[in-house]
Amino acid sequence: SRRPDKSLHRTTYAEVARRARTLARALVSLGIQKGERVATLMWNHAQHLEAYLGVPLSGAVIHTLNLRLHPDDLAFIANDAQDRFLLVDEVLLPLFEKFRDQCKFEKVIVVGASRPVAAPYSDYEEVLKAAPQVDLPQLMETDALGLCYTSGTTGKPKGVCYTHRSTLLHCLVSALPDSLKLSRRDTLLPVVPMFHVNAWGAAYTAFFSGCELIMPQMFLQGEPILNMTKTLRPTVALGVPTVWNDVLRAGAADPSADLSSLRGILCGGA
Repeated sequence: SRRPDKSLHRTTYAEVARRARTLARALVSLGIQKGERVATLMWNHAQHLEAYLGVPLSGAVIHTLNLRLHPDDLAFIANDAQDRFLLVDEVLLPLFEKFRDQCKFEKVIVVGASRPVAAPYSDYEEVLKAAPQVDLPQLMETDALGLCYTSGTTGKPKGVCYTHRSTLLHCLVSALPDSLKLSRRDTLLPVVPMFHVNAWGAAYTAFFSGCELIMPQMFLQGEPILNMTKTLRPTVALGVPTVWNDVLRAGAADPSADLSSLRGILCGGA
C-alpha cells in the first residue's frame, strides 16, 4: 500500500488476517449484529482489505461507498442501506463532512489518523487495540457478505447484495486459467477502486490465490502507476480505459517506462 506521503508500506496476508479477526471482534463488541451494514469510505490499501475480511467475519455486511459520487447520493445510499457504522480514511473526512449531517451513523471510525482523533470519531488503531476476546458468529454460506450500489444512472442508486458463497465462487472462477489465471507466483495491481463493485472481486481473489497485491491507494494517475510497474513489477493489472489512456500518455513522455513485467491487463467498465 502507498501511504499519503507516497512511501511504501509492506505487510503480509497473515498480518492482514490477524487484524481482520481483531476488527471482527471489535465490531461484535461494539454491538454490530448479524446482517447489519458497516460502510467504508476508503481508498485501496491494506486496512480496506482488513475491512473486506473483518466486517463479514463479524457477521455484518460490508458496504463500500463510492467516493466519486455526489455527497447527496452518498447520503441517500448510506440511509437506504441503513448503515450503522462507518470506516473512513482520514484524507476523506472532508468529503464525509459534506453529507455527515444527512446520515445516522452510530459510530464513525477514522482509518490512518495522523493526529489524535476527537469525539464523536474513533481511531481505527485504538478500536483494534481495545477489541476483547469475544466469540464470532457462526456463518452460513448463504449469509450476506457485501453490498454494492449502482451509480444512479437511471433513477436513484440501487443496492445489490452478495453472499459468502457467491464471493467464494467468484474467487474460484476468476483465478482460473481462462480468466485472470492468478496464482502465488503473480503480483496483482488493482487500479480499479475497492469502493466500486468490490474492485471486481480482485482483492478477495488475490487473498484466495496467495498472489502478491499492490495497493495504489489514491495514486491512480499515469506517472505513479508507471513507477509502480517499474519498481514493483506486477504481472497482472486491472483498470478502466481512462486509467490506461493516462498510462499511455505518461509513458510517451517517459523513456524509462517499463511495462515488461505485465503478462496481462484487464480493461473494462466503460
